[in-house]
Amino acid sequence: MTATATRLVILASVILLPAFRGGSGLAVQAAESSALAPAAVCARGTDETRRLAKWGARPYTVHLPPSYSRRIPYPVVIDIHGGGGNKGGARLTTCPDQDPDSPGCLDRLADCEGFIVVYPDGTQEPGQPKTIRSFNAGGGVNGYACIAGDACTADVDDVRFFGDLIDALKRQYRIDPHRVHVAGLSNGAAMSHRLACALADRVASIAAVGGGNQYATSGECAPGRSVPVLQIHGTADRCFPYDGGYERCTLLQPYGFRVSVADTVAGWVGRNGCRSTPVVEDWADTNPDDGTTVTQMRYPDCSDGGDVTLLRVNGGGHTWPGGSDNLPDGIVGKVSREFSANQVMWEFFKAHPLR
Repeated sequence: MTATATRLVILASVILLPAFRGGSGLAVQAAESSALAPAAVCARGTDETRRLAKWGARPYTVHLPPSYSRRIPYPVVIDIHGGGGNKGGARLTTCPDQDPDSPGCLDRLADCEGFIVVYPDGTQEPGQPKTIRSFNAGGGVNGYACIAGDACTADVDDVRFFGDLIDALKRQYRIDPHRVHVAGLSNGAAMSHRLACALADRVASIAAVGGGNQYATSGECAPGRSVPVLQIHGTADRCFPYDGGYERCTLLQPYGFRVSVADTVAGWVGRNGCRSTPVVEDWADTNPDDGTTVTQMRYPDCSDGGDVTLLRVNGGGHTWPGGSDNLPDGIVGKVSREFSANQVMWEFFKAHPLR
């Protein structure tokens, strides 16, 4: 893919879009160094692209670490792309400067840490290229935006899609069913929240970047267990505003209210039985030139290990911290260089298997 094509893919995902400390179970020193350090350079893994029988128009790419063997079960991270994007764009978003060879990519971290990454494609937007896709993360009633695109307005059963995907992964690979985690940006973040609501018996934990629990505005979010949730969100996000509202980063985004981070987090705090007052900590400003800082809010005493943590990226945009930054600040805002979202979410996932 050329640099120009890459920029168009990522821009489309915006236009059509509708580390830890203390009681979280991770040591202070290890968490801080993990959040800031890039992955080591390890042997490269391999990729396989597959399709589900009932969802043939929606391929998914599986990245296997070099250590993969059917002798032992492997953790899985499913990374969901943003609305108007695709699986290839999601993959590059995790890489500094869109460089797939960078040791800072999610794939490179998987190679070193020994987990499988899965990148699924959403539903193709009608009349658009195959690279323009979205997921049905919910919303669309009582003035709330339908997130996102035709997948939402046509009410595509994406919960069924992800259930089928997990079933297929269990057949095709030796995966650990207690360590299937979901992450995503924007529409992918909102879809992660919906899966935590609907597939709590299969999804161990989620990490949502730049997208809230839009599904809870249109359906009942009543998981059968406390699902650990990591929310990463920039305060200067104009595409999925931190405080919620009708603001859009372009007029081509679907109109409607986007749920706030406060409401999203409060919902999980209540469902998981956490204390409503968080333990707040400002992280050291390790990169003063990036225009962002990080405030961690950890909600203690959650039931059954259902930890809820918010990383508020002060000054951060609708972006993947530590990832790509090839679009103007005027569209998506700043990319934080204070930490790697890949590293932080993996530390969170490791600490939160399905109980």
